[in-house]
Amino acid sequence: MGADDTRRGELLTLLGEATLLAGAEQEAAAAFDAARLWFVTHDDRRAAAHSAWQAGLAWTRIEAHAQARAAFEQALASLPDAPCAETVQVLTALATLLAVSLGRVPEGVALAEEALTLARRLPEPLLEAAAARTAGTLRVRANDLDGGIALLEAALAAAIAQDDPVEAAECCAHLAMAQIWRGDCVRSLAFSYRRLEFAERSHDPYQFRHVYTMLAIGTCLLGRWSEADAWLARAQEAVARLASPEPLAFFHLVRGYAAWLRGAGETALTDLRAAITAFRTMGEGTLVWYLGVLGFVQAALGRRAEALATMDELEALIARLPAGTMPTAEPWCHLAAAALRLGDRDRARRCYAPLRAFTGQVHDFSVDGLMGAIALREGEFAAAEAHLMQALHLSRTRGCGLEEGRVLADLAELELARPSPRPGARSRAHELLTRALVTLEGLGMAAEAARVRERLASLVPSAQRAEGLPAGLSRREMEVLRLVAAGLSNRQIAERLSLSEKTVANHLTSILTKTGCGNRAAATAFAVRHGLA
Repeated sequence: MGADDTRRGELLTLLGEATLLAGAEQEAAAAFDAARLWFVTHDDRRAAAHSAWQAGLAWTRIEAHAQARAAFEQALASLPDAPCAETVQVLTALATLLAVSLGRVPEGVALAEEALTLARRLPEPLLEAAAARTAGTLRVRANDLDGGIALLEAALAAAIAQDDPVEAAECCAHLAMAQIWRGDCVRSLAFSYRRLEFAERSHDPYQFRHVYTMLAIGTCLLGRWSEADAWLARAQEAVARLASPEPLAFFHLVRGYAAWLRGAGETALTDLRAAITAFRTMGEGTLVWYLGVLGFVQAALGRRAEALATMDELEALIARLPAGTMPTAEPWCHLAAAALRLGDRDRARRCYAPLRAFTGQVHDFSVDGLMGAIALREGEFAAAEAHLMQALHLSRTRGCGLEEGRVLADLAELELARPSPRPGARSRAHELLTRALVTLEGLGMAAEAARVRERLASLVPSAQRAEGLPAGLSRREMEVLRLVAAGLSNRQIAERLSLSEKTVANHLTSILTKTGCGNRAAATAFAVRHGLA
């Protein structure tokens, strides 16, 4: 085909689109750039801008942020003066790059709102849906969760009405993350399932970059570990086929954090270090989101020097971001959680004020729960109780069992820490810790359960002196143990003692913890040895 053939520019564009679908992003970017140059020489500014925009999207997919930004700015320079669909497309793409990848949230939000205003003047429903999805996503990133979610839901409805599975999948992706930050694991998982349906219809490999990993997050937070393992296996297969390093890094991050939750600390560190090594290549705007996960796990595993070095780096990264925006939320939460584990009171105190911007949210930890724990360590008991009760309410109403368990454990510490303990404080603390342990063990959160179990064990000596029974068992626990030894089920014990099954389960967990027994059979043997059955 000759250079002046009138079909050349269009065919180069189609070649770029086909190559992009095949997952060869650099080749696609080259084809789009060739198309742009052809359109420039033939004085078709709008088509040239469109090709530059597509080249930028190709670069974005492989985290080549500098090349992507240059392409988008080239597209803006090529656009005709009168606003058109290409103007909206370029503005939304540049807005996303600035806010999500480069940490320049206010600039990104301003461009996204400008794009949405322009899109609403044009009679193209899908264009408006894409602009609304971008504006909604960036409002969420600017910490306007309610406003962002409303726009995302409207964009999803429009994408479904126009039968565009790619746009619908992207809307579901951002809604799933927004619901995670609200602490609503169930709704987040529902959006991830819908995202998978749309991704399968799109036949675009890029749409699978995070979907299986997000399904793994949702199912592991609900304690459905066999499902989480299955989704992680599918995620590993899907991201291995992509040129972008980001999905694989995110996979390692999630698999590492899940391993820590299950008590596999060294395995967790291997995955988390691999993730952070990859995220470093993508720039500070990406690294700041995830570095704190490594720092917290290092702190939780007692690697103090490593954790402090990671936290110092993270705090420096946060200082370069706009205060109160979502890219700072998870880092502040991880800093606070790590500082609390290490007893670093100065750092924990520094986290308190910035966390106020994110109350009611969950970023791997309940923000209210962290603020309560910090206030508790500072001896501000009224503030600690208010924060922790709010965190408990939110975790229960939104189905976040992991946070409920953590908060119950902190409420137990509050009972024990008051300078003038209320009557029965030790007993209430023991009950709160037992409830926390039941919750965490029920979800398979081995790492957090182990901490609670150790704290419970530390309360046994005084209980033992008070009751005079083996292993510090209470009178009620002795009754439950005798019935366990008699072979009764939890339901039968509940009926016999006029208790709820949940209360019986709580007592049984406490019995196993105090006696050091791993199951009902061992507890029965303990009862026989001590003449209780």
